Amino acid sequence: MSVKLANTDLELAIPQWNYFMAVSGYPYKDRGILPDYPITYTAEDLIQKRDVDLEFTMDLIKPKKASSTQAK
Repeated sequence: MSVKLANTDLELAIPQWNYFMAVSGYPYKDRGILPDYPITYTAEDLIQKRDVDLEFTMDLIKPKKASSTQAK
């Protein structure tokens, strides 16, 4: 919902819902779920438009893929 203030013409967005996680024992009540693998972008990554998340994920998958084909 948005409200436009008459005298200033400012428009305010007012959220109408909340989201609560149904996870018992989660220690961080005031934030979302933290990632298992935090990824940090550098300024150079952003300039080069590198997808660091995808690269990290592919690096995680590659060793598993290689070991699963050797097991056959």
